[in-house]
Amino acid sequence: MKPAAALGSFLAGVLVFTACFSQGLSLKDPAPDTAPASPAPLAAPGPDEVLVTVGGEDVSVAQYREAVLRKVGRSFLNDYANERLVRQEARRQGLETTPEEVEAWVARQAAAIVEQEGFAGDWAALDVALARKGYTRAHMYDELRSTAEFPILAERLIRRWRQTEEALAQAWRLEFGPRVEVRRIHLAGPRGDAGVLRRAEALRAKLDAGADFAKVAQQEGEGPEAASGGALGPLPRGALAPVLEEAVWSLEAGQLAGPISTDRGYDILQVVARVPEQAPLEEVRGRLQEALEARAVSQDDLEALVRRLRAPGSVEFRLAGGAGR
Repeated sequence: MKPAAALGSFLAGVLVFTACFSQGLSLKDPAPDTAPASPAPLAAPGPDEVLVTVGGEDVSVAQYREAVLRKVGRSFLNDYANERLVRQEARRQGLETTPEEVEAWVARQAAAIVEQEGFAGDWAALDVALARKGYTRAHMYDELRSTAEFPILAERLIRRWRQTEEALAQAWRLEFGPRVEVRRIHLAGPRGDAGVLRRAEALRAKLDAGADFAKVAQQEGEGPEAASGGALGPLPRGALAPVLEEAVWSLEAGQLAGPISTDRGYDILQVVARVPEQAPLEEVRGRLQEALEARAVSQDDLEALVRRLRAPGSVEFRLAGGAGR
């Protein structure tokens, strides 16, 4: 996955410029050694300044901001909060970007943009496409520079975390740790729904009386695993929601748990088998460290970083109506 795609998705809308010419760009001529200089920055407009005139009616900056907030609502504010958390953690750890890092990142993203958009390496064609949108290559580089700090800091935080014992232990659990083979019967509905609970209890009684779990899962289950008899496969620790995780890892092969209430209904679980660890951590430590160091940073890594930073109470929405959707 390209860095821009992996680390930029939490900033939806920041690279709007990129999207404006995302219908057929690509490049092959060698990229210039130095990115074009940035145009002079524009002064920030005041809230009453007219941003655009539509049908003879002026639209102020304040009106536009209100419209944008209504349109993107909670979704964008949530993404913005995630970005701020990452920046705060970077400051806490004393991380800063250098001009050299920014220019290197900008050059990589510019190349990735045109390669992904199919321009076949033709810088002249890129310039023509930009001009049609009222942009120049200098504008493109300036737009990229304005977004560079966040993905650079995020990647550095991710790579620094990969050097911790916590990251190593997680990698060991996923690749070499013990597994549990589980089957599930999921009945969909709101949390605590009495009707769904009665159905789940009736199925549990049927299973306790000796009914075949896989057959009942196929006939009654409402989750995607129902077609395969409820099989979820061998799962490492941490693969399930905490309430299901606690139940599953406390059972021996053949035992049942549930009905267990979740946000999506009720689950009945059966442990089919317990699979022991493949190798102790110390035996594979070096191999795991090398793999973590070599692995590219992905969107999953960024989302995991935000989950680690987003402690309860760290983000509180204060706008009326919950800031939209």
